[in-house]
Amino acid sequence: MLTGISRYNKMIGLLIKADEFERLVHTGVEKEEQLRVALLDYLRSHGNNPEMIQMVALKFAMFHELAKTRQEQAEQEVKSLRPKMLVASNSDTVKRLKSAFDGYKAAAKTYAQEDILSKAEYCTTQARLVALQLSLLQQRKQVINLSARNVLQYMETEPFSEALIVSEAYRHCIHADWVNTIYKRRSWLKETSNTCLTSSHLTPLPPPWCRICATST
Repeated sequence: MLTGISRYNKMIGLLIKADEFERLVHTGVEKEEQLRVALLDYLRSHGNNPEMIQMVALKFAMFHELAKTRQEQAEQEVKSLRPKMLVASNSDTVKRLKSAFDGYKAAAKTYAQEDILSKAEYCTTQARLVALQLSLLQQRKQVINLSARNVLQYMETEPFSEALIVSEAYRHCIHADWVNTIYKRRSWLKETSNTCLTSSHLTPLPPPWCRICATST
């Protein structure tokens, strides 16, 4: 029935309307490369149905497409989160973040299986960022959907373990990005140390990242 690439889109649309799409996928068309590509192209251009795309990708062992779909689902979840949603720990925010984490994690695993290591690494850094955001909801701190300026500010002022996750997720992990950050951290540490020595009252200990910087010299 599906004999020409020019007819694929029309026929696929008719089959979906007739609730015959799943039957088409399971009728032994694994060897029809043009059909497999046409199915995915149609689904992406007509509503981008994640469930149908995953069914096609799994059936035809198109793991790159499967990973791409899971990554896109995770990205959509992250983009849907507004700043005010990230400073309040409610069930909807937690649900979206967990969904994004699961999506990035699954995408990273599938990319790695296909030896697409750069994308696997990227999805891994995004999963870590989402996990960090989940852990910071009670503190009303935002780490996802940050501007470049806010990323650098976070790197300069927040705990080093968090700053490292943020820098990797936003690709600010090159040497130049850390020069001013380390300088400002060390300057703050020096000023704090001088204050501790000269002050007549007790001064709170500097945060953990300061102690890390101090012991690394």
